[in-house]
Amino acid sequence: MSLTLTPNETAFAVGRDVDAVQRAVDSGVVEKRTRTIRGRTRRVFGRSELRFFQVITGVEEDLTPKGRRKLYEAILHPRGKRVTVGPFEIDIADVDRQIDERLAELKRIKEVVESGSAGEPVLRGTAVPVHVVAALAEADGVEGATRAYPSLSRADVEAAVAYAEVYPKKGRPYPKKSLKRMLRELALPDEVFGEPEEEKGPRVVRL
Repeated sequence: MSLTLTPNETAFAVGRDVDAVQRAVDSGVVEKRTRTIRGRTRRVFGRSELRFFQVITGVEEDLTPKGRRKLYEAILHPRGKRVTVGPFEIDIADVDRQIDERLAELKRIKEVVESGSAGEPVLRGTAVPVHVVAALAEADGVEGATRAYPSLSRADVEAAVAYAEVYPKKGRPYPKKSLKRMLRELALPDEVFGEPEEEKGPRVVRL
C-alpha cells in the first residue's frame, strides 16, 4: 500500500516547516502530486518525498536548486539500498527507519483523538475538544491547559497540541483563553467605581 500524506503530515513526519515542504514543490525541486479527496484536489506526498526531505535537512543551503532536484531524482529511483549523488551517500534503510519512527508517532497522536458528538475531534474518552486544549496551551502553556481541564494529563495536552498542528481547526480558531480566565480579566476592581456604598443586596453598576 503506497504512502499518501498531506503537506502538514509530511512536515510532521520529517520535522520540517510546512511552508518549506510546499516551497520545494512550488520551486519545481519536488514533483507535484495531487489526489482528489472529497471532491477537492489536494497536494499529497509519498515515501520518496519523505526520504528527500529527511536527507536534505541541514544541508539544503549547501545545494543549488539543480543539485536538490538531482538528489530528489536519485531518491525517486534508487538503485539498491544506497543512493550516491556527488558527495552524498544515502542509506535508504536508515532514512526509512527515521521516517517510520515519526509516522508511528503520528499514528499514536491520531489514536488518542476521536470524533465527538458534534463531529469535532475530542480527546478519546472525554468530551474535551482537541483544538480548544491546543489553543489554551499555546496561550498559557501545558500547565495553563491542565488548570483549565484538571482531568487531563500533560501527555493529553501535548497530544492535543501535536494533533492541532497537523490537523488545524477549520474556520475561526478558538480563543486562546479559558472562560474562567476571560471572566477573571474582565472583573474590575472597586477603585474603578470609587468607594463602595454600604447597602444591602447586590451592588448595581451602571456603565
